[in-house]
Amino acid sequence: MGKENDLTKREKGQIKAYYDQGLTFAKIGRKIGRVWTTISKFVRKKYNENERQNCGRKEKLTAHAKRSIVTLATKDNMSSQGIKTTLGLPVHKRTVLRVLANDKNVKYAKYKKQPILTKEHIQKRRDWAREMQMKNEEWF
Repeated sequence: MGKENDLTKREKGQIKAYYDQGLTFAKIGRKIGRVWTTISKFVRKKYNENERQNCGRKEKLTAHAKRSIVTLATKDNMSSQGIKTTLGLPVHKRTVLRVLANDKNVKYAKYKKQPILTKEHIQKRRDWAREMQMKNEEWF
């Protein structure tokens, strides 16, 4: 299985002409003395290079949906799950996070976790605040 020599300009022109006439790859190959797979590869890669092939997975989110995600995240300060539910998007919440991460105008910030105050802590805070109100002069 050796590699064939490159097609000459003349052969490329003949292939284009025969292809435009509607001949099959096998008939074109017989006429110019090449294997039909060489003709098909040339037509697929070179002759149709202006036509963009739609390869890869299609996006589930439209441009409008992406803008809506960014708007809700910035103006309403919503979580990714909240945005997904509000807009009724058929995607995972991580997809929403990915849209936000790829947007240059949005910066991710996570709230710091704080422990829940117990009743004892609440009472101690109130006692401290009352004590500080009494020591108004000493505070400053």
